[in-house]
Amino acid sequence: MHKPVFRKKPLLLAMAAAWVSFTPVTQASIGTEISTTEGQSSFIGSFDSVTITSTGSVVSPTGNALSFQSVDMGTFTNNGTIMSSGSNYNDSGMYIDDSSSVDLFSNNSYLAGNSGTIGAYGLYNRGTIGTLENSVNGTITSNVALNNFGTITSLINQGTIQGPNSGVISWGTITDFTNNGLIDGAYAVQNAGTMTNGITNNGTLRGIDAAIYNIGALSVINNNGTLAGNIWNNTSNPLTINGGSSYDSLLTGYNSGGRVYSSGADLHFGTGKLTVDDDFQMGTHSVINDGASLLLNRTVTINGNYLQQEQGELAIGVADGAVANGNTQDSGYGRLVVTGDAIFAAHSSVSLLTTGQSYGFANGQRFLVVQASGSGTQYNENALAYHVAGYNGTVTGKAVTIDGTNSLVVYLDGQDPVTPTEPTTPTTPTTPVVTPNTGFATTPNAISSLRGLGNYSGFSEGLLNLYNASMAIGSREEANRAGEQLSPVQNSAASSTAAAASSGALAVVNNHMNSTRLARNGSQSGIATGDDALDWAIWGQPFYGSARQGMIDNVSGYTAHYGGVVLGADRQIADDWRVGGAFSYAHSSVNGRDNLTGSHTDVDAWSGIAYASWSGNPLYVNLTASVSTQRYDSQRRIGFDGFAGQADGSFNGQQVMTKAEVGYPIFFAQGTTLTPLAAVSYSYLHQDDYKEHSDQGAALKVDSSHTQSVRSSLGAKLEHSWSTGIGDVVPFVQAMWTHEYDRSRTATSASYVADALGETRFTSFGATPVSDTADIGAGVALVQNDDLSLSARYDLSTAPHFDAQTVSLRLRKSF
Repeated sequence: MHKPVFRKKPLLLAMAAAWVSFTPVTQASIGTEISTTEGQSSFIGSFDSVTITSTGSVVSPTGNALSFQSVDMGTFTNNGTIMSSGSNYNDSGMYIDDSSSVDLFSNNSYLAGNSGTIGAYGLYNRGTIGTLENSVNGTITSNVALNNFGTITSLINQGTIQGPNSGVISWGTITDFTNNGLIDGAYAVQNAGTMTNGITNNGTLRGIDAAIYNIGALSVINNNGTLAGNIWNNTSNPLTINGGSSYDSLLTGYNSGGRVYSSGADLHFGTGKLTVDDDFQMGTHSVINDGASLLLNRTVTINGNYLQQEQGELAIGVADGAVANGNTQDSGYGRLVVTGDAIFAAHSSVSLLTTGQSYGFANGQRFLVVQASGSGTQYNENALAYHVAGYNGTVTGKAVTIDGTNSLVVYLDGQDPVTPTEPTTPTTPTTPVVTPNTGFATTPNAISSLRGLGNYSGFSEGLLNLYNASMAIGSREEANRAGEQLSPVQNSAASSTAAAASSGALAVVNNHMNSTRLARNGSQSGIATGDDALDWAIWGQPFYGSARQGMIDNVSGYTAHYGGVVLGADRQIADDWRVGGAFSYAHSSVNGRDNLTGSHTDVDAWSGIAYASWSGNPLYVNLTASVSTQRYDSQRRIGFDGFAGQADGSFNGQQVMTKAEVGYPIFFAQGTTLTPLAAVSYSYLHQDDYKEHSDQGAALKVDSSHTQSVRSSLGAKLEHSWSTGIGDVVPFVQAMWTHEYDRSRTATSASYVADALGETRFTSFGATPVSDTADIGAGVALVQNDDLSLSARYDLSTAPHFDAQTVSLRLRKSF
């Protein structure tokens, strides 16, 4: 055995013996390589301090590279390399036996044992270490980096402790354990001994199988860093986890969410803030939040119970794009799911926090924050403290049943009542009534529909999506547009167009009756040549029209097109009476404008028409009456930030219309006739109630509605007849002034199909009917062979914000 003696000056050695032993000195320094080929290098005895300098190293191909045997040492510092590459179980980088003690063990460089499949330890301690510090630049590594069977008063890691199997295994005692760096392995920390004051983690503990595995005495983990891996507490002793000063303190898995196993004892969260990305396997035991703030950014499951004490807080992280309807289909925010009981102490806290950049909390949103299956669940929802980051409105919680679970839903109800200004004369201030939010809407229909939607308190997924999107509307223009799209106001445009088509059919019949009074050659009879008083006549006339209305009363306008055909037959029953009947079919297409662009309604109408004409000398009277049935097919488009959808509806309607016209032809020479005209008409149109269908939750239940019209018209018609080789050609022009007496707006009430309670019911109003219109017509008739006539006509009605046009072509055959 070779036993060199160290002096107080540094001694540089290069050894090649079987093993090397160092005898006691006051101070020693190794500044070069100590390399053994067959065995270990050992320290025996007492030392004040030993330093391996940055140029020094102790390496061994077998056994322990460096061992302490019955050593009493003040300070050991490694600035170089200690390494064993042996393949035996006990081939460690450094071994301290059970009769050795080191006051301060400082590793600033590299300490390693064999890291192979049967490798041993980087540092194997069976003795007593006062302070074991692995500095920022220090690395301890092996299959198990640190294996402790002895006593360590203070373990401080600033650098890296890493092993394929484990970072730290302790079978002995560690009084204070602080990690400010990285401890990594299949198991970062395993404890089968005693960790007196627990573990304080300010860095990262990371393990594929477990970040912490405890079968010994470990009562507390103070985490101000990251625990990345499962946590096992396989004892009957409760474990407490404390957080840090921010939510950067994280419990998670190795790559994603992990698990905490504590089926034999309760798990407590004591103080501080923690982001929890772990699920919990608690058996019959509980997760107890004594006073920590736990942030959940995803759905976290506790297989067991959850108890939140008065000082505890459950914080829910809400990401950009979150869907917050208050049901199980929500996404983008955290939730706690408990298989057992969930009990929240009165005055404990529930908070909502944003985790992204752009999410905005808005009135009417709902967040399903807890679901518990246990019958003993008690939320004390009316006594909890609710907080929502950046939101100043009223926040409430409700305990509801969702999918068979006892659930806690947080409601963002609206703006807080304004505190009254102290009056000059003392009075008792009253709290303003909080009404449902209507956003920035300023038009009556938009306000009405948004207020109705804002009353909804149910849990239908589609309707809640619509509800939340409407609550996030951020401008007046968007609110007015969305509000009108959410109403059935386009039905008033459809009814107006259907009425116009029916009126057009009556006008065709009226014009047909006037054909018998064509002025021909100055005849005073008013009956065209060949019109035998006893003749039957059959006739047909197609017609086409269009209408356009702008925005009136803040109700969006429309464009419409309609076309149809009238087929009729009539007979002269006396010298002055002619009667007949007709059938008409008309199809109308209505397209919304302004806010209703993209909405569309088709109307099919079938009408039976009775008519009669009395011819005096020269006065005449035309009478018409019709009964119509209508079929409406509507597509209502809704599109604004956060929502896009369509609601389709089909329903029936009926219409009754009558008209009387009086004319007094004044005949001039050479076939010219001027006829002053006066007319009155009445119309009543009814639309049945119906239900829309929509995949996006916007479908409405629409009540029946009706509209009526009373009109008068005054004007004149001028016509002239020319005889030609192909028959008599009679051009004409006509001008009328029409006045509407009933200018009542169509009122339509509706609620949402998904609203079983009718909370969302609202009423919308169509545009006020046009008061006065100018009606201008022009056309030409060709009478041929005494019993055949052909006529074409164009009519224009115009008023402020409204115009309509109709063209028609008639063929008449008498026999």
